[in-house]
Amino acid sequence: DFKDVELTKWYADALGWGVKEGLFQGYPGNEIRPMTAVLRQEVVVLMQRFIEKMGYTIPDDPNAIEKYGDAGTFKTWFKDAAEYMRKTGLINGRDRK
Repeated sequence: DFKDVELTKWYADALGWGVKEGLFQGYPGNEIRPMTAVLRQEVVVLMQRFIEKMGYTIPDDPNAIEKYGDAGTFKTWFKDAAEYMRKTGLINGRDRK
């Protein structure tokens, strides 16, 4: 149970399932911050966890971009998920030449 989630909210059951399945881990202080915008990093990690949890295999995309333009700024906690999404072509980013 997260201290910032009311069990009567429309998303409570889905969030509970996601926590139970290991998709969501929350933030320090026992928070999930349900009304805060979701960052790209969080989406990437969530997508990878879901794909792995469901047992899906997604092949590498030969047309995937070579790298993200901002890859040097990636935090350790989502680098692997970002690389996975890039190689599969599920998330490509933008070309910022």
